[in-house]
Amino acid sequence: MFKKRMIIAFFLMISIIITIPQAAFSFTIDDTGSSAYWGGSDPRGYHDVIQDSNPSHSFALDKMDITVNGSLMTVSITGNYFSAGITYNNNYFTPGDLYINPTGWITTGTGPNYGNDTFNSNEGWSLVVTSQGVYHLDYSQIQFTEAPSGWYYRANQAWRGGATGDMLSEVDYSINDTGVSYTFDTAGLYLGNKFGLHWTMRCGNDVIEGLDPIPPVPEPATLLLLGLGLLGLGVASRKKFKK
Repeated sequence: MFKKRMIIAFFLMISIIITIPQAAFSFTIDDTGSSAYWGGSDPRGYHDVIQDSNPSHSFALDKMDITVNGSLMTVSITGNYFSAGITYNNNYFTPGDLYINPTGWITTGTGPNYGNDTFNSNEGWSLVVTSQGVYHLDYSQIQFTEAPSGWYYRANQAWRGGATGDMLSEVDYSINDTGVSYTFDTAGLYLGNKFGLHWTMRCGNDVIEGLDPIPPVPEPATLLLLGLGLLGLGVASRKKFKK
């Protein structure tokens, strides 16, 4: 009877190893209300969104949704920028690249809602996700936010660029009037269980940045060791009971 139970437990353990890596995790970085990240200069005093005198030109970002399914990650950013701002002036409202700090989210500024934080080389950003693929980041090649003379904009925020070396992963990229989406394989990117994300458009009217605390997917080898350990404890307990 005991051997039969051991066999059943073994196959249950194998089924767990097969199914758990397929589990999906999701998280949302909110960029509205008290959760909004201001980041950098605030020339008009509007905090979250730098805009002109026309309220319809706020070009706001609302949220960043992150979903992980196995080793595949999808990052989707939405807000009225995609229905209004992106078509207002494609020259200075061009969407940017996605930047990742694989080890966490580090800010160098202070103030409410990280209002004085800028994109700094000491913050650990080391990956950039373009519309083409995922690459290591060369900080010296980043293009920072800018606007024509006399325009209000949020300065010192990474907009796009900095890709260097061989492509680490291909990207399934899409953009329309509801948002932008990046899907890529995280295998080999060495993302921790907490990592930082950053995205904005050329003028930096709104910046979305924050921490993603998605738990890591258990490795099969780790699960196997755990299962064998539990089985070992079961055998030891049975021997002790017989004595």
